[in-house]
Amino acid sequence: STFGGGNSRSIALGDVDGDGDLDVAVANDSNQAEEIWLNDGSGNFSAGDTFGFGNSKSIVFGDMDGDGDLDVAVANDGDPGGVWLNDGSGNFSFSDAFGGDDGRSIALGDVDGDGDLDVAMASYFNRAEEIWLNNGNGTFSFTDAFGTGYSSGIALGDVDGDGDLDAAVANALGQAEEIWLNDDASAWVISNEAVVTITVNAVNDSLMAVDDIVELDTLTSPQFSGHKDKI
Repeated sequence: STFGGGNSRSIALGDVDGDGDLDVAVANDSNQAEEIWLNDGSGNFSAGDTFGFGNSKSIVFGDMDGDGDLDVAVANDGDPGGVWLNDGSGNFSFSDAFGGDDGRSIALGDVDGDGDLDVAMASYFNRAEEIWLNNGNGTFSFTDAFGTGYSSGIALGDVDGDGDLDAAVANALGQAEEIWLNDDASAWVISNEAVVTITVNAVNDSLMAVDDIVELDTLTSPQFSGHKDKI
């Protein structure tokens, strides 16, 4: 099926209305709002809620207020990032803003080990990446910044095997990709030993274990705009 038709930059799948199937969230650029598309269970999608600032580059799902449903975090260009909380039926209300106005990619993970989802955001135009800690209710407090590249992707995973989440960053314009090791969530140190290959200009980069081994590979998705989204 096809749906949408905006200047879309990023997409995420998750069950936002609790009916057991995967719905779609789309981040749009050019002053177009984010969109929720609800699955009827057979892969056909109808328009749901719309929300957001309108110049978005990345969107991710995660339960950021601990109420059992999927909320949304969005990285924006020209505005700070935003968190939108789900009421359990797929309707979203604004909760908090975070970060600078040159966000390109977002990753969620528990970087401080307190059991909730924190935010890592990659920034462009020589802006630093930022870590924002969840206060447990879907509002966030700044804790650290690192790097100064033209960054276009970020992913979280335990790359050094010490039990916490580190960060892999994709950079554009010929700049090297980077691994940043998590010291105590408020102190990130660049690693000169870890090696990772990341496709530049990717969005929604993610780290996952492959074949049940401890090494982490990086998966990327290409960026498209100006066409209908497809399932």
